[in-house]
Amino acid sequence: MTQKELFGVLVLQLRLFFEPKSKSIFFINDLTVPSTISSNATISSGSYSILSNTTIEEGVTLTIAAGTNITFQNGSALIVNGTLNVNGNSSNKVLFDFQYPQNVPANGIRNQIKINSSATANITNAEIRNAYTGIYIDGGSANIDNCLIRNGYSGILLYGTNNNPSNDTYITNTRIYEQTVGIDFYNSTFVHLSHNQIDHNYIALNTYSSSPYLAPDDYNSESVGYNNIHTNSFGLMANYNSNPWLGRVSCTSFGGNNTIDGNTMKDVNLTNNCQVYAENNWWNFTPISYVGTGCFFDPYPFLYSAPSQSSAVKITPEEEEFNNKFNIQVPLSAKTTEKLSLVTSTNDKTGYDESWPIEWKLLYARNLMRIKKYNQAADICESVITEYPDSARSYLALDLLWQSRKKEKSTHFSEFVKDKAKLKTNKQLFGVAELMLSATERTNRLSALDGIENKYKDTPLVEHILFQKFMYYLYEENNIELAKTTADELGKLYPESESYYSSQRHLGNDVVKPTEQLLTKEAVNEATTEIPQTYELLGNYPNPFNPSTTIKYALPYSSDVELTIYDITGKVVKVFSESGQSAGYQNIVWFGNDQNGSKVSSGIYLYKFKATSIDGSNKVFEKTAKLLMLK
Repeated sequence: MTQKELFGVLVLQLRLFFEPKSKSIFFINDLTVPSTISSNATISSGSYSILSNTTIEEGVTLTIAAGTNITFQNGSALIVNGTLNVNGNSSNKVLFDFQYPQNVPANGIRNQIKINSSATANITNAEIRNAYTGIYIDGGSANIDNCLIRNGYSGILLYGTNNNPSNDTYITNTRIYEQTVGIDFYNSTFVHLSHNQIDHNYIALNTYSSSPYLAPDDYNSESVGYNNIHTNSFGLMANYNSNPWLGRVSCTSFGGNNTIDGNTMKDVNLTNNCQVYAENNWWNFTPISYVGTGCFFDPYPFLYSAPSQSSAVKITPEEEEFNNKFNIQVPLSAKTTEKLSLVTSTNDKTGYDESWPIEWKLLYARNLMRIKKYNQAADICESVITEYPDSARSYLALDLLWQSRKKEKSTHFSEFVKDKAKLKTNKQLFGVAELMLSATERTNRLSALDGIENKYKDTPLVEHILFQKFMYYLYEENNIELAKTTADELGKLYPESESYYSSQRHLGNDVVKPTEQLLTKEAVNEATTEIPQTYELLGNYPNPFNPSTTIKYALPYSSDVELTIYDITGKVVKVFSESGQSAGYQNIVWFGNDQNGSKVSSGIYLYKFKATSIDGSNKVFEKTAKLLMLK
């Protein structure tokens, strides 16, 4: 650096120290950005260097003008405790070049733009390249629009934004590619994605205990969706009580209009109690999916052409039946605090009906949330959790309960969880609820996790407690050694779990990735050891299939079971009859043959499941779904 440049840096730092915060500071071109921004400042167009971590202090705004190029050297980061405004335009973007995507350093601070819990960022028309993490939102909020993020570990990492629901994060019109993970969500739900392109990554979207929106979540956000997720190894990987919203609005059928196509391993991969509605999206035929035990994936109906604003959709017979029976009418004039009556006439098609199956109840609750009737939605979710604590659908009810209470800024969720935690029966669902509550703890997080681990030791919950400890050490304490130790413990106890593979990816060990063998292996799930509380058709895997597929279902009572396979014309292809099956989680394998033993041709088939209880109650459950045979 020349003597003139050194003098310029000294003058600039003196101005930052002495001038009042109300006055904007304009940097001179070709200078080094100081390590602390303690007054409102503007970086005008030109080229700059950041040599060490630069921090925007709380209450301070840094504005970066179009045409600015900033080079980050020595693995440095931009840390935002105040406000960051990046104002590029379509013809003159702002460039952040981090030089190289380094591994996790000893102090845990990566080269990145980090938005802390008290901070806000508005980033428009920026290119971020070669960062370990392009934008790390650590409990803060951001609006990211028309950006390009490439070549690193993760394009965007959202960590703990669940604790900040008053300021949702919006990611729009942005392309993310050449990353290990395009967007990584950890305990982060209030995130809206629309018109993004996420391609050529190992995993496009990875969620852990997070339920981002890729479809409208209220009646004022119909443009949400329209994301293009293609040419990744995995499109959407949802883990551990994640319920990403890709589209369905109760009995009104407009969805995400996303394109999810050409992902070489799986378009959708779900493990550990994830419930994903993904209707009215374009899969370029049928999604390639893995649906683990305790998970639910509904892609029907799907678009028959690439999405556009005016795309027509086709409704399945099941959807038509649902629409006819469930015509929700909620008065918009009702006050948010108005309590919902959970007992109404079974003949009243416009009100809530306790006799509905769990799925309908939760769809009703979600629709209430769409019109901001959060307390009424929470009442329904609490009733489902209390009545059906062993049902896989109750994990979705727990997530919706949390979302509705958070939007009301209410303490009722913690009160409800603490009441359940006092029960002598340690239901896995209540353990999950305690883990969700512990995620809101910043100061007592480890002690809360230790208490839950002691209560639920020798259960599958231990895996997720260890993973949460790993994330705490790595991202909250920046303690790389304790994080590695915890990851090693995960590897010893759960060597083929997604949690272990994820911990390795977070540490920068990109060679450790889930294998096809892992994906096809049945996950251990605590629900399989308990009697389900309700009849459920749990879907079939694989789908598409060749030569066989396994159709799973739940029986709360000993039942006679009949499974009928139909071709697309309605002709009966194969009938399975099982008399007196025991209550529990059961399955039937279809080897793709007809009633005479001949192999069927490729195409779409329907299967109708019917179960009749034989315990004297004469309960009957029927449901129809689709499957696809490929040769």
